[in-house]
Amino acid sequence: MTTIEEKRHSLAHLLAAAVLKHYPDAKLTLGPAIENGFYYDIAFTEAVGDKDLKQIEKTMKKLSNTWTTFDGKEISADEARKIFEGNPYKLELIDEIEERNRRLPADRQEPITLYTSGDFTDLCRGGHVEHFKDIAMDAFTLDRVAGAYWRGDEHNDMLTRIYGLAFDTKAELDEYLAQREAAKERDHRKIGKELGLFTFSEKVGPGLPLFTPKGTKVRNLVVEKIRSIQERFGYEDVCIPHITKADLYQTSGHWDKYKDDLFYVKGKS
Repeated sequence: MTTIEEKRHSLAHLLAAAVLKHYPDAKLTLGPAIENGFYYDIAFTEAVGDKDLKQIEKTMKKLSNTWTTFDGKEISADEARKIFEGNPYKLELIDEIEERNRRLPADRQEPITLYTSGDFTDLCRGGHVEHFKDIAMDAFTLDRVAGAYWRGDEHNDMLTRIYGLAFDTKAELDEYLAQREAAKERDHRKIGKELGLFTFSEKVGPGLPLFTPKGTKVRNLVVEKIRSIQERFGYEDVCIPHITKADLYQTSGHWDKYKDDLFYVKGKS
């Protein structure tokens, strides 16, 4: 039975193929299945944004008519390098597989595999649908574009990540989109700004709200509600000092690790 992960990963391949139809100089990297969909990280030679997604998605659906299944093939590292010559990202992946295999016995080595559907071939471990017709073409959509560093390392190239959403049925996709839109309306950042409950300052730092008088009243009401619930379940409040003798931190092990970062006061004993 085809899994949703296989559908999502297969659609990542379809996305990559469609991208190359529009941007033949683009360099493909990795395209996994993720929760609610898939993505593919790509190095473009020109700017690609959300406005370009509709055309890419249209090409995906057109290409899907020519895709039937995925044909897998094992090849050597040297053969793979010839195929992906000019793509430093794929070459890096091939080198890593080869290096890992050198340290492993033959029965544990990872094969280098290519998967082809239609006229598109990609370096991939597998995990696709057996029959492409199992994917409902109205149950996916390209979602958004974001930036992502190659391999998640800020010292590497910045790539363009194209996200897609994919489900078994159109009804599931529509339900997810509706839930996400409703969640945006309930987002505390949106509500807080609209009601004037808190603000932010670059001098304080991101994610650190400064509550207005109105926001402070709401915050206090929430705290009071939480405390009333805790009391019903037998919780008791305690208050402890904000400072303590160094002995406590030495016992806990914090002193040796963080003494240079702690705020401490020297006084007469």
